[in-house]
Formats: sequence, C-alpha cells, structure tokens
Amino acid sequence: MRALKVALEKENGTIFKYSNHENTILNAIYAQLLDSDQDDKEELIQFIHNISHSKSDSVVKWRGARDMIDLWDVEKRYYYNPSTKGSNSIKAVLPASLNSSKFLQEKYSKPLNQINVSSKNFSENHVWLEIENNIVKKSV
Repeated sequence: MRALKVALEKENGTIFKYSNHENTILNAIYAQLLDSDQDDKEELIQFIHNISHSKSDSVVKWRGARDMIDLWDVEKRYYYNPSTKGSNSIKAVLPASLNSSKFLQEKYSKPLNQINVSSKNFSENHVWLEIENNIVKKSV
C-alpha cells in the first residue's frame, strides 16, 4: 500500500482499473488497517478513501475524489472487437486491442526510454511488445 501511495500521490491524474479486483483489494487492505497498529495507518486509510470506493455492504461509505475509472465498464459499453469472440476478459480484450491497433503496436514495440516511459520494474531498454508478421507475438 505504501509503494502504491508513493507512486500515485505525486500527481492527481486519473487512475484506471479493469473490473472490481483492484477496488476489492483496497477494501480488504482498508479493513486490515482498521485493526492494525501501523504508525501511518490513518494516512494509508485516507489514501485508500481518495482512490477507491466502499463496498456496497460497508458500514463506512466513501467514494474518493480520484476513485478509479473502470475500463471494464467502458469496454463493455463502448468497445467491440470481433477477435474477443464476445469475451470481456482482459485476457481477450488486450490482445485483440493490441492486434487491431497499429498505433499501439508501433508505440509499445519500442524500448521504454524511446517512448518516455520509466519503470521501477523494467530496464529502460525493455520492450513491451514483440511483433511478428503484424501480429503481437509477446506482450509483457
């Protein structure tokens, strides 16, 4: 939670999620923090309240100013790609989207340092997509 806070608190931009998994996890961490004796628990709870919303059955209700935008909901309402074969799963939607977009292929087949992206987990010359015969071969 602390690492997520450090990564996201410097800016006030939009935070995206895909389905409810991320919000569910933040609610679980919130419940754990309530029972914890961590020195920074109030600060972490405040951060969770800022970027998420409470579960429908929660005693304490909140909807954060930066509540995550659900791309799953956006995808279900406004995006159809026949390559997904009707699936809304990220495992179907992401490859279909990548294979349908020359823009995404061109951008993410370059090293991170060439597309002005930095990462704590990948080197500056890491490439997200490998493309072979105009098909995304590998996405990491």
